[in-house]
Amino acid sequence: MNAYDPRDKWWEPGKEQLRRERYAEQIRLIREALRNSGKQVGLSPWVDEDHLDEVEFLYRADTVLTSDADASRVRQGLGLTPTEDKHDEGLPDPINGLTVLRVPDASQAVEQVDRAIGKGVVRYDTVVHVSPYSFCPATEPEPARKGPEPKPNSNGGAGLGVRVAVADTGRIEAVVNQHSWLADVTGDPEPPPTQVGHYRGHGTFAAGVLRTMAPKTDVRIWSLFPHGGGDFESELAPKLVDVFLSRVDIISMSAGVTPANGHSLLGLQAFYENYLKGSNTLLVCAAGNDGNQGPFEPASQGWPVAVGALDAKGKQAGYSNYGAWVDVWARGSEMINAYPNGPYTSKEPPRKGQPEAVFTSGLASWSGTSFATPLVAGLIAARMSTYGENARQAWAALSAKAAARAAANGGLWVLEPGDGD
Repeated sequence: MNAYDPRDKWWEPGKEQLRRERYAEQIRLIREALRNSGKQVGLSPWVDEDHLDEVEFLYRADTVLTSDADASRVRQGLGLTPTEDKHDEGLPDPINGLTVLRVPDASQAVEQVDRAIGKGVVRYDTVVHVSPYSFCPATEPEPARKGPEPKPNSNGGAGLGVRVAVADTGRIEAVVNQHSWLADVTGDPEPPPTQVGHYRGHGTFAAGVLRTMAPKTDVRIWSLFPHGGGDFESELAPKLVDVFLSRVDIISMSAGVTPANGHSLLGLQAFYENYLKGSNTLLVCAAGNDGNQGPFEPASQGWPVAVGALDAKGKQAGYSNYGAWVDVWARGSEMINAYPNGPYTSKEPPRKGQPEAVFTSGLASWSGTSFATPLVAGLIAARMSTYGENARQAWAALSAKAAARAAANGGLWVLEPGDGD
């Protein structure tokens, strides 16, 4: 492995080797976390340990997904026992529109159905992660002394009466209790560091960003990505249904994946078609940190609000995905917010092998579309409380405001702190 300057940015020109080594390390880390949870993990394409940078996506090796409408003929085509059950024992709870099937080998099952019935009828049960190419935020966290940044909204009542779910890694109580802007934020406990890995604190940090935009929002952090910051689509879809059924106004989700074999995420599409569609609940999603035009789902599927990241100077961040499918842009770089104290050892290049960092102020500086996303969700919440609008009405108004700024921002639709007031 090459030695890098810890200030190197993998998304800059000439840094392809750093990019590839970083990606390979991330593949290794998340595969290990999922394996430790007892799940079988497949690589596509299959490669040995020295070529993990060639992996396009991760998937669950003993399950495949199909629609309820296709389930009967898929079972028949795969030689599975006919049943009225939508899923096999021991698999995640089913949701309307989605069937999860246990198979001996997912790759062979997909190829078999592609030949016998048609491409896309069966899909891989792919790993969805807190903003992957980079299976994570654009950078690893760094200690910060002062914060938060952006600064909290001076309108202390912004977000009052609005309920937001932060779909992420979970809540760290000690961190929540340390900072006034996180007061009364509830949620699922984040798994221990041995399980969630170096994405520790991601959910609490994201909730902190949201609360700086809308201080009175009722925020709950849900642990939807407990295994190294990720989980399989079959596990994620029913959790999102639970979030929706809790009657939230906004779901902020800093996660996604490049769709396997070019096919959209079937489980998340079923969630939209059978639950979210027609409701006033709004899903706000990260556009991803691949530094390319995507697609990156669910953000690029068209029905969530897709959020790209700006740097601290208000320019398009080099790591952010981009394209016509990105709905709005907001700051995501050098954000400062709540983070657990203690030592931190970098797991990926360019900082891997550097001396460990020690967090002492309960604050970190972190960058990624992961954090532009809760900023936008917070602005929508603030707008809702200020004008008595529902989430979709508030988003429409903010979208129009962002569009009006496009000429001054190189064509980007940009939102800024305070726009919800």
